Order: sequence, then C-alpha cells, then structure tokens
Amino acid sequence: MKLFKKLPVALSVAAVLCLSSLSTGALAGNSQGASNGKPFQELKAIIDENRALIEANQGDIAGLKTVVTNLKTALTDVHQRINGIDTKVAQNTAAIGAAFAQIQANAGDINSLRSQLVAVHVSVVNSIAYISNKITVLEHDIAAVLGQLNTATDAMQAKLNELEVAVAQNAVGIDALQLQMISLVSQLSSLNASANMLTWEHTQMSEQVDELQEQIDALALVIANVGGTDTGTGDDTSSAACFSFTNTASVDLMGNDWFDSCVDAPGNTVRVVLKDTAGNVTYEATGTKSGSWTYDLITTTQMSTTHMLPFHDQIITLDNGDKLLISGKGFESGGCSFDKFTGYTISVYKDNWSMDPILSVMPYYRKGASSEGVRGGMPWTSDREITWDNGGEMSACAFGGYGEPTKGFEGSFEFFVTP
Repeated sequence: MKLFKKLPVALSVAAVLCLSSLSTGALAGNSQGASNGKPFQELKAIIDENRALIEANQGDIAGLKTVVTNLKTALTDVHQRINGIDTKVAQNTAAIGAAFAQIQANAGDINSLRSQLVAVHVSVVNSIAYISNKITVLEHDIAAVLGQLNTATDAMQAKLNELEVAVAQNAVGIDALQLQMISLVSQLSSLNASANMLTWEHTQMSEQVDELQEQIDALALVIANVGGTDTGTGDDTSSAACFSFTNTASVDLMGNDWFDSCVDAPGNTVRVVLKDTAGNVTYEATGTKSGSWTYDLITTTQMSTTHMLPFHDQIITLDNGDKLLISGKGFESGGCSFDKFTGYTISVYKDNWSMDPILSVMPYYRKGASSEGVRGGMPWTSDREITWDNGGEMSACAFGGYGEPTKGFEGSFEFFVTP
C-alpha cells in the first residue's frame, strides 16, 4: 500500500515538525548570516517538499485513524472478554478448589466403599464356590436316587407282571364262579317258577274241584227236579268256563298258559262274568268272536300293534256296548302304557279309543316270549290281578294326578266260549 511505502517520509516529516516547533523563533532571529541560515533553508525546502507528500497522504492518514479507532474498539472488547474469562476462571478455580476439598473429605468414604466392594466380591466368589460344590454333591445324590428308583421300578414292574398273571388266573376262577352262580340263579328261578306253577296248578285244581262239585250239585238238582220247573238262576250250566280264578291279596294267577284252553275251545260266543266274594254277579256281558284265534293273535291280527287298542281289528263288541280286548301270550313290551299287554291279558273298555279299562285280568308276574317279572311302570300290586271300580275307568299310568289308579277286586272271574 501507498501508506506503508511512504512511512519513512512521514517519520521524517514528524521529526522536522518537532524541530520547527522548537526553533521557529531561533530561525527568525538568526537569519543574519548566510552561512547560519542555509541549513534552515535546506531544511525548509525539505519540509516543503514533504508537506506536499503529507497533504497527498491525508486520505491514508484518515484511514489509518479509522483503523486505529477500530483497533481500539476491538482491543476494548477483547479486554472486556478477557476480564469476563478472568472472572469465570476465578469462579471455576473456586469451584475446583471446593471439589478438591470435597474429594479430600470423601476420600475416606471412597476407600471404605472400595474395601467393602472387595469384601463383597470375595464373599460372592466364596458363595459361588460353595454352591457349586453343593450342586455337585446334589447331582451325585440325584444320580444315586435315580438308580435306586430305576431298581425299585424294575422290581415293581416285575411284581405287577406277577399280579397280572395272578389276576388273569383269578379271573378264570371268577368267571367260572360267575357261571356257576348264574347257573344256580337260573336253577333257583326255575325252581321258583316251578313252585309257583305248582301252587297255581294246585289252586286251579282246587277251583276245578269246586266247579265240578258245583256241576255235580247242579246235575243233582236237575235230576231232583226232573219234570219240575226251571229254577231260573240265569247261569248256563250246560257249559263250564274255559278259564276262571279267584283273586285275593296274594298272587293267585301264575304262568302264561292260563288262557290256552279258551283259545282252543270251540265256539264263537264269549261271555265274561265277574263275581264278588259272596258269589254275586258284579259284571256280565256277552259277545261274538271275530276271525280265528291263535295263542299270539286273538283280538288283533298284528302282534306289533297289540299295545295299540285302535289297531285290534278283531276286538269283540259286547252286548252292552263295551269292548273286549285280549292280548296274545307271545307279546311283550314295557312302560306303564304297554306292560299291561305283555303275555295273556283280558281288558274291557268303554270304547276302542280309550286307554283306561273298566275291568282287567292279568297275572301279577308278567311273562312274554322271552322275559318275565313284575309288571313295571305302573302302580301294581298282587291284589290287582283283577281290577274293577264299579264300572269306572282306571289308569295304568296314574302318576302325578293323571287319571284314577287301578283298584284291586277280591272276587272271581269266569270266561266262557260256547257254540
């Protein structure tokens, strides 16, 4: 720059100006000799020469002043920043001193904590070693126990195998005993059935003896009144009943052959008679057979519909309008509505759509084609082998207030088949 190139000249000018300010008066007063004034003249000439240069550099000088002013401002700002830094350094120095003091104060605690950590580490290492040893011992113990368990398991399995063999052998013996028991029960049942049959046959024979005696008495009466007047008893003594029995509180009607003689009897006219214990006729009605009878099919031609009254296509209409239904000896069913038709049974209904009879005759022990036992599913007792309630309908399923239950009737029942 031009300013820096002329810096020596400026310094010379400054020196000259200083000299001129000091000796101006001297210069004016000592102008008497040419030799004394010549240096000053030369100096003045130099000054004049340099004044022009100074004036020419006034712009650069002003710029320098501006730069100096800016530098002063910058130096002032730097100085302020340095003061701020000094303040912060002083503050940090105090804080660092306080921290060092705190560290020195806590040095004992840190050393104590370090010692405690070392002790804990040692304790943990020792505990791990102890636990590892215990685990090793337990593993050995477990292995020993597993060995004993396997040995015991093998021994138990051997015992189980022996027990299975023994159970199998005992099962054979038990099966044999069960077969013997079943055989004995069957024999006992047969003996009971035979005893009951003998009892029934004895009763039947007694009744037949009584009937024969009545016939003998009747014949004697006829002989005694030969040529006389008919007594008008209303009984047809020319033909005996094909079936009759007297009902008591005990079991009186046994087996399932008691109606065979009526099926085999010739004739198409049937008559049913119910008498009380005094011999008075309580109910009597007559009707005509429809179709042919067999032991299994009497008033129906389909055994599968024996328990359905409307399907009895050979039902007998009696002279009083009642309906006579007879089930065959081979039919069997169950339940309160159907068990009353298993084996031979005789029932009289108001009509062929009713389910409740007014008169029924059936053994206490029912016996069908393949089963036998007490009739189930209805209120049934041994005194109800004849049921009668003065002509009222009675329900075989009188549970929960449905219908009137059957009522046992003590007296006799007679069934006739005549030409």
